Amino acid sequence: MPFSKCGYDGFSYSDKTELSRFGINDFLCLNSFSNFTIYGNFYRAEMKYMEIKLWKCRNTTKTNDGLPKLYSAVCKDPEYIDNYLRKEVFNFAFVNNMFALDNYDNPVQNFIDDQLFFELDPGISKKANFYI
Repeated sequence: MPFSKCGYDGFSYSDKTELSRFGINDFLCLNSFSNFTIYGNFYRAEMKYMEIKLWKCRNTTKTNDGLPKLYSAVCKDPEYIDNYLRKEVFNFAFVNNMFALDNYDNPVQNFIDDQLFFELDPGISKKANFYI
């Protein structure tokens, strides 16, 4: 999926000041699915979810692992990639809802939920399922 810098229009949230405060405008957002809904949970009959995988770059022009080649890539040196990843964090921010029990006129409040993040370590594989 292609992505680009979120800016103020790539993240579906009306409070631009809050986007700046959280740094969301500097995050990368998906281009193709600027607005989508996930719902349900693992134990329900209906569930919509999204799977996101982060992989280190592999030279697809030199190796053939049996997978169809959807694109070709020439990667930087593995040491360069590892050094870059050691300084990065994978943040997963999204718009969530909460009930404001003291606001009878507008009880459902939107907020930026940014509690999901990973510090990247190029030598360790991590896997997590977020049921939100």
